Amino acid sequence: AIVWTMGRTADSVALLRDVIDVYVPMLPFVAVRNLYHTGGDPTRFTRWESSKTRAALLGAGGSEINFPELMDALFDLTFGAATPQRFSARAPRYGDRLKLERWLKDAFEAFDGIAAKLSIGAR
Repeated sequence: AIVWTMGRTADSVALLRDVIDVYVPMLPFVAVRNLYHTGGDPTRFTRWESSKTRAALLGAGGSEINFPELMDALFDLTFGAATPQRFSARAPRYGDRLKLERWLKDAFEAFDGIAAKLSIGAR
């Protein structure tokens, strides 16, 4: 399977077109709208929504999902920190932990929705 993560740039759509032409007939394909680039609003992927590339992908049996936005402060706390908190001795604050758990739940649900199409099991 191919999982293609997209931002809102024209390149995200243009580069995907070449990949679709080669691989979609052979492999399950998922386009992932990374909502980090839109402030959490999937409707801001206007280039993608109106593109022939999207029509070709969906017409060939491909899928698309929304990957939830992770707030900057939580990203910095976990994945973006010089010493990510996940590796430090100090546990995240309770509120931050709740927000991270909600984000993980939403992210897993997005991929659970396409698990069968990718021939992988859902959680």
